Amino acid sequence: MIEAGRTERVQLRETALTERARIDAEARMWVAAEGAATARLALTYALVGLVVVAAVGVLGMGVVVARQILLTPPARLRALSQRMPGHTIEWHPADGWVLVDDDGAYYTEPDARLLLENRRKI
Repeated sequence: MIEAGRTERVQLRETALTERARIDAEARMWVAAEGAATARLALTYALVGLVVVAAVGVLGMGVVVARQILLTPPARLRALSQRMPGHTIEWHPADGWVLVDDDGAYYTEPDARLLLENRRKI
């Protein structure tokens, strides 16, 4: 009877140890899974951040190039303005780049060329 009691206690201890080992193994697997999920999430955030930075960079460069192209008057109009002293080049919302004289009258490029041709004829 005493031997049976001892055997039963040993079996209970072994069962408890086995159960603890199983619980510890499950906890380690859960920690490993959480670590992998956190790493994937961090990688995802890093990639999203990289894409956002690249998109902002490309957009910024596009804006710089567009402003350079759109805000610079054409070379032919700059050459024309040199032949017409007292005129400045300005942007007009309806007509685009125009030459403006001191009185505020403005000439489009074809009008300015026509004006210069008429001046030559006189």
